[in-house]
Amino acid sequence: MSILATKDTHVVIQGGVAGVNAARRMAEFRYMIKQPLNVSAFVYPPDAGKTNEIICGTELIMIPIYKTVAEATANHPEINTSLVYIGADRAYAGTMEALNDPHIKTVSMITEGVPEKDAKLLGKHARKLGKTFNGPSSIGVVSAGECRLGVIGGAFDNLVACKLYRPGSFGVVTKSGGLSNEIIWICSQFADGITTAIGIGGDAYPGTDYVSYLEMFENDPQTKAVVIVGEMGGDLEERAAEWYGAKKRRIKLLAVVSGFCQESLPKGMKFGHAGAKEGLKGEGSARAKSEALKKAGAIVPDTFGALGPAIKATHEELLKSGQVKPIPDLSPADMPRLPKTVQESMKEGEVLVTPLIRSTISDDRGDEPLYQGYPASELINNGYDIPHVIGLLWDNRLVSKQEAEIIKRIIMLSADHGPCVSGALTTI
Repeated sequence: MSILATKDTHVVIQGGVAGVNAARRMAEFRYMIKQPLNVSAFVYPPDAGKTNEIICGTELIMIPIYKTVAEATANHPEINTSLVYIGADRAYAGTMEALNDPHIKTVSMITEGVPEKDAKLLGKHARKLGKTFNGPSSIGVVSAGECRLGVIGGAFDNLVACKLYRPGSFGVVTKSGGLSNEIIWICSQFADGITTAIGIGGDAYPGTDYVSYLEMFENDPQTKAVVIVGEMGGDLEERAAEWYGAKKRRIKLLAVVSGFCQESLPKGMKFGHAGAKEGLKGEGSARAKSEALKKAGAIVPDTFGALGPAIKATHEELLKSGQVKPIPDLSPADMPRLPKTVQESMKEGEVLVTPLIRSTISDDRGDEPLYQGYPASELINNGYDIPHVIGLLWDNRLVSKQEAEIIKRIIMLSADHGPCVSGALTTI
């Protein structure tokens, strides 16, 4: 099982180029777990009515683009999740549109630089509607073997290295997008991997906090332990400590908090993320947060480097108690792989592609085109121009300077739209 991103998640992506890139990364994940693409639509008003091409394994999928979220969900009623890749000046309106759509239950926002007022209003509105708003500044959500929202997890090779093709036993919640990938990898190397990893973003007012996600993990029987990575600033970690220490919990909690170096800097400085700001009296410091989590019963390593061994020890306890069972690793031959392109296969000598069209005057099969055997770079470096290439293609030879000038004038006259063009061409 998993939380937030599941096998039943169907997505609309709000945004342009960045959203298309996210869809391509999500398609790689779906191919890895042998499931069809779960991106149903895009919303990007400038391109409404067009389609985006997304490659999923060996299949090229055309995904429609709509002007509004309402149009997307009306045409694809299976949609229940929105990913927001809209600029900060328009992110509030776009996210409100998604939250107000009755089909959508979860919204995750990658957008950075969202005003704090907007972030607070979006979080409040989502809670009022009983929906989940993740972000702003979230790298996304990934549930091993089930679903990926956004680019979390990195490139395809890293997805495989982190064993995201099948679920493990550890949940992950981080503020930092980069550290989310690091913790996913650590869980895969020191334990059996993750169930779900969530990047909540490093802003001062995330739409959903640690406590909300810890409660979801507590109710997910597959998740046996959760790793949270916090940082100085705010009180999210203290609230997580209060929640964990309030009563005996089913899940084990491991935590690290970054920002101890702030102790050597002036109080009140912002440090990294928008929300990473220690109070003038030292409130919200990494040390205070770590102490609160320890007091609540969480496992808090003294250094980040000690987190891996702590995860390993926790996993060994779970194995010993019978709460989890060993998961055999795949052999190298069985590891998921992306299909090669024709060009890659040709370069490695694995396939022979017979030409559909044969030409005796040009050849574009190599790294650069050839014209009657002359590489394009050689022609350019020797000062030859388009008229000389035309001469090679038409007359199988490099024309003289005078001949090239005549061809050039013909091209210029043909391209002109002046009143004398017809007479000039007749003269030619």
